[in-house]
Amino acid sequence: MQAFQRAAAVFCMACIGAELVSFFAGQSWAGRCIKAAAGLYILAVLLAQLPRLPGKVMTAFSGNTAPAATSTAQPDALETEILTEAIDAARLASCGANRQTVRYIVVQSADAVAAVQPLVHWAAYLPPEQGQPKPNELPTAFIAVLQDDNLPGASDVDVGLALGSLTAAAWAHGVGSCIMGAIDRPALTRLLALPDGVRLCYMVALGYPTHASKLVEMQDGSVKYYLDENRGYCVPKRSMDEVLLKTL
Repeated sequence: MQAFQRAAAVFCMACIGAELVSFFAGQSWAGRCIKAAAGLYILAVLLAQLPRLPGKVMTAFSGNTAPAATSTAQPDALETEILTEAIDAARLASCGANRQTVRYIVVQSADAVAAVQPLVHWAAYLPPEQGQPKPNELPTAFIAVLQDDNLPGASDVDVGLALGSLTAAAWAHGVGSCIMGAIDRPALTRLLALPDGVRLCYMVALGYPTHASKLVEMQDGSVKYYLDENRGYCVPKRSMDEVLLKTL
């Protein structure tokens, strides 16, 4: 995203410069050349970023076993800046009475990530040979999403709001996520060394996707996701007619 911002800034400055040249010297090849060079620059930045741009619709799931936009990830390490930006988005999310009781722990080092891996469980609707990530598909970071019950008014609704903002901010960088509730909370609480009164709610697995997810129309009321022929996730969703009861 920062590369796009820099490219846009350069393009805007070049356009302003070209307009000034045209204003003082009349329509000239100089102005056209400036605009052309700026256009080529922003095109080059776009092409360089394409491999990490999300190619399909991202969906994040707060159920206890459902996969998100990706249940598997490329082994590329995630930049600390991306993880920090995701938590910052969650920090700024709406919350009841502005109490701000949600807390976070970033699990980023290779040893810590490896320690978390066996304590989370993937894709219960799928057989293990399909739902379990391959060794080169495992997430490269986790964020533990916590609730500080020492503070008044702690609400798990606020956790849901924070999770939505966190995963959306990650996806803005092409980073897929899986909100995991099927986790070994006692073991993770010990591993993360949580202080008294701070409760583990969810683990969010993060990584660059190797598989896509797409939304499909629900058939016969089944909510179970499944894999297509390309090992991409197909996630059934109820229709708008079913969820929108009425408009008054």
